[in-house]
Amino acid sequence: MRSFIHAYHIDWTVPSLAYKSPPDRHMPDFELLTAALSVLCWQRHSGPVTLCTDRQGKRFYTESGLSALYEGVVWDCLPSDSPGFDVRFFWAGGKLLALDHLSYPACIIDRDLIVWQDISADLAPFDAAGIHKEEAVPPAYPDPRTFCYRPDADYHPPDEALLCLPALNTALLYLRDATFARSYQSEALSFMRSTLPDDPVTYMVYAEQRLLPVCAQRQDVPWGALKSLSDLQGPQRRFTHLWGYKETLRRDASARANFCAACLRRIRRDFSGWEDAVRYALQYCQRT
Repeated sequence: MRSFIHAYHIDWTVPSLAYKSPPDRHMPDFELLTAALSVLCWQRHSGPVTLCTDRQGKRFYTESGLSALYEGVVWDCLPSDSPGFDVRFFWAGGKLLALDHLSYPACIIDRDLIVWQDISADLAPFDAAGIHKEEAVPPAYPDPRTFCYRPDADYHPPDEALLCLPALNTALLYLRDATFARSYQSEALSFMRSTLPDDPVTYMVYAEQRLLPVCAQRQDVPWGALKSLSDLQGPQRRFTHLWGYKETLRRDASARANFCAACLRRIRRDFSGWEDAVRYALQYCQRT
């Protein structure tokens, strides 16, 4: 019997409003279409999908009609201002802040990730999992002892043995229970609130992706990855992750048009009842 797993999309608008000039709340067409397929595929194969957002996100999702895609929406569960860390550098902090509001077991899925099949059997061995492992080496993963900390910081980097663990990419983040989720959250937020970040990548991926296996190892929690990184760089049959391809889609109008047309064809073929709603959301973004 298939196990149903509750999934979540997290859209915390505060970081994008903080660093974009002028602020832009509207998803590009390719991101909107990927997010729609992400929701629809998970609901078909794995279980419900809930959206967690903030006050600013509420207007976009209700006016565009995208909120109708989700089986649940948690409005205002994320703060509308800074929660004690620099949101310009900890731009994915919404995932960590949302952990208090999830029903477990839970999967947080990035809106640019589509899971095309049921993966409950893949998740079964783990209490904590990510989409793939990454070697925890510079430049993306420098030694955390080289980070800049506040004079009153109460965070202490892990010992040498734990620093040798690989990182877990959390484009898909699976957590079986609330107890571990909140201990991971506490460790990550402690780090984020103890630093004076000066880089928009290394600090964030340490908090989100390197501390997950560190916390799991400390607590003897079974953890792992669903795929190898090399698998995800070839033909993607079980997962599609836009990842760095988003930059290509932003630069290349032809690639963008072809990608969007392919997404709409897939929605028309597999989820025809939602095609009009998705087209309306696209038109809403073009109008405003």
